[in-house]
Amino acid sequence: MHTIFALLLTLLCTVSATSIEDVVVLTIGGGDSNGHARFLRSAKVYNYDIRMLGDKTGPVEDSVKLQLVKEAVAKIAKEHSDKLVLYVDGPDAVLSAGPLRVVEELTRDREGPGGPLKVLLSADGVCWPDKALAKKFPKPARGRRFFDSGAFVGQAGVLERLFKEASGKETSLQELFTNLYLQGAIRKKYNLRVDHTNTLFQNLHGATGEIEV
Repeated sequence: MHTIFALLLTLLCTVSATSIEDVVVLTIGGGDSNGHARFLRSAKVYNYDIRMLGDKTGPVEDSVKLQLVKEAVAKIAKEHSDKLVLYVDGPDAVLSAGPLRVVEELTRDREGPGGPLKVLLSADGVCWPDKALAKKFPKPARGRRFFDSGAFVGQAGVLERLFKEASGKETSLQELFTNLYLQGAIRKKYNLRVDHTNTLFQNLHGATGEIEV
């Protein structure tokens, strides 16, 4: 499923992690498309540390994306396990806020920033690729119920351990996160959440009525 993401821009608050070096962005090389160039420009504006994965000359299969991301996360975790990894499927995304915004939302609880770190997935209004699993997803108090693995963020060390909980038979990031998220014990253990109300990620797929330009 092709989606468009925007990292939402809001007022920054003071949080414990305060350096742009605290966040690294992973994205998949997808050729020299206008969309990919736009994504890289937006990342440069906010001084993100961008790491391009895979072949830069063309599309990358989902199974290859999965392996590239797992390997990149493991490498970062070995160097700095507490570094925040923001994965964005670059060809159809833009970043509209800086690294501190990412840190703020990852530590936000009901009382504001400063809570426990979590792994956060972008929300989606559609359950895919297996619609039959829709009824197994927890219902949020408000917002979108499902997620899209085209954008997620979490600490490198936590993500590495989370990935190791998977069966190893998954063929895409979406399948991997679906299998993990539907296990209540895993959600609790890793504080795995969906950005139901689009506080950090805005998935524009099917959301034309939610966006003001």
